[in-house]
Amino acid sequence: MAAFVNEKYNMILTEQSWQWIDKTDNPLLIKVLLAKLIIDDTNAIKHVKSHSDIRKAMFENKLLLLRIVEYMGDEISMKEIDKIANQTD
Repeated sequence: MAAFVNEKYNMILTEQSWQWIDKTDNPLLIKVLLAKLIIDDTNAIKHVKSHSDIRKAMFENKLLLLRIVEYMGDEISMKEIDKIANQTD
């Protein structure tokens, strides 16, 4: 995964980041990281700074990723996020 991330996204992570990713026993965390990579690639936003910053933060900050996964499992939070995301100006 490290070679893919570096080659495709030119994202260099700390050794500590790769260690927690390698040692995690939670496959959902890895799935969410991979989903972020796929979404950014599919939507051609992998070079948009705000998205690359978020992507890197998700890989480097396990607590942030855990919080994202927690929100994903919370139906009320997801409804609120969906409502915000679907608002039009």
